[in-house]
Amino acid sequence: MKLFLRIILFGLLGALMAGLGTLAAVKWGQAAHHRSEAEKLAEIVASQRDRIGALEADVEALETTARNREARVRALERAGGGLVAVAGTDTQQACQLAKDTPLTAQPAKADTRPPALELRYRQGPLRVAHTGQSIRLYPAPGGVLKAGSETAELINVDVYQPPQGLFAGMAAALVAHLVHRTQDGKLIVVSVPLRESAFQNRTLWTMAQHVPAAGAAPAEVGTVSVDPASLLPENLGYDLYTGALPVPPCSGGVSFYRLRSPVGLSREQVEKLRALIAGAPASPPAPAAASTAAAPAGPGKAARP
Repeated sequence: MKLFLRIILFGLLGALMAGLGTLAAVKWGQAAHHRSEAEKLAEIVASQRDRIGALEADVEALETTARNREARVRALERAGGGLVAVAGTDTQQACQLAKDTPLTAQPAKADTRPPALELRYRQGPLRVAHTGQSIRLYPAPGGVLKAGSETAELINVDVYQPPQGLFAGMAAALVAHLVHRTQDGKLIVVSVPLRESAFQNRTLWTMAQHVPAAGAAPAEVGTVSVDPASLLPENLGYDLYTGALPVPPCSGGVSFYRLRSPVGLSREQVEKLRALIAGAPASPPAPAAASTAAAPAGPGKAARP
């Protein structure tokens, strides 16, 4: 009987030990699995941390590039504003190429209505220069062009005489190029044909009174204000072209919105502006506060096509 009880006791102890061993093995396996999962999570965290560090470096590089670009733009504006003609063979070749190469018309899609032009400019003090090929107005900051998804800031206005009196197939005594620049550096030009009419244009009259000699520093007259919007006709219907700026720096890849409606200016204004563009010296204007010249009464009107 005692032997039988001992056998049962040892059997129970063996079963208990076996159960404990199995439980320990299961727990050890679970611990090993958890350690493996923890190691994988640690690797993922480390990988993500490296990726975040790389993204932060990219963001910092982009911010540095943006700051450098902004500083460069501000330096250009301080030096002459907007576009700056660079003297040298490359610029001369680019301008000759621009002169010899006509603009390329961009036909409108049959099933798509072209986007409307929205132009919002600000009146500001007169700042005018002579580039050697055009009379350039530097407008007040904040002028904006919107056309569809494109937005650009007005950086300068160039008034020049087109060869043979034609621009993009349209007769014009002079042309006003309102040059805009997008944030990524693309140039967009609104081209306004100027034709002789019975009206005078106040902005062009003011520019002609104060334009300096070719190559001289821009003339700044804080007591005289101009509004680039006065160079626009009421109808902003346009034809779209691509090509190069016809005046320095003669940049290529430019989009031209050539307006179909011209703006009028008097024969006297046409002759004076042509002479100034050609290099004739301007009459020194009297101080703005004491000027005896009579400015046109209004901003001018669109000429008849």
